[in-house]
Amino acid sequence: LSSELKGKIASIYLFGSVAQGGAVRESDVDLLVFGAGELEQIADLCAELQLETYCKYGEN
Repeated sequence: LSSELKGKIASIYLFGSVAQGGAVRESDVDLLVFGAGELEQIADLCAELQLETYCKYGEN
């Protein structure tokens, strides 16, 4: 994610069950993204990455 958004984000935080080490197969990945660029551009890039993840793994 950070390579796709390099220069457009300030920081990315992982939280939830994955961050706490309690994830199971059905767990989602919770990310909090702080932007350093335009919100719409960052949201569009995140949406593209979400679609790519869904197509590759069948999950959002």
